[in-house]
Amino acid sequence: MALAWSPATPLPTLRPPLRVHHCVRRAEVRRRFQCRSLFGFKSKAPKLEIVQAGDPVLHEAAREVLHSEVSSDTVQNTIQGLIDAMREAPAVGLAAPQIGVPLQIIVLEDTAEYISYVSRDEALSQQRKPFELLVIINPILRPTTSATARFFEGCLR
Repeated sequence: MALAWSPATPLPTLRPPLRVHHCVRRAEVRRRFQCRSLFGFKSKAPKLEIVQAGDPVLHEAAREVLHSEVSSDTVQNTIQGLIDAMREAPAVGLAAPQIGVPLQIIVLEDTAEYISYVSRDEALSQQRKPFELLVIINPILRPTTSATARFFEGCLR
């Protein structure tokens, strides 16, 4: 049986869309975009904004990204949205749930410019050094030593 689709009819969903959170309109735009991506339709990704503190997506476990999904438009557009939102904020790192996408993806980047915003002593005590963009899918964070450190963490919203 052939699949018929026209712009006037909603696309069938092959897998559940992202959960709809407090911003129904934003979630609906994202869901439609992701469904179109599954069928190979190319369109510009919607701008993904950082969610507000208290958003339900920040209180749930993010889903692991399957190896077969990594090259999909959905995951690639989520990564690009993360990078864009992180740089616009500006921030040193951002996780997909922070833009309302419950996937295990983080992006990190520390630039000389960002480091210049703190005092030299603070940068030295935090051992901050510039590093290029890192995209990490399904991160597993493990302590490498028993040492602890205490630093100020900025809040994006």
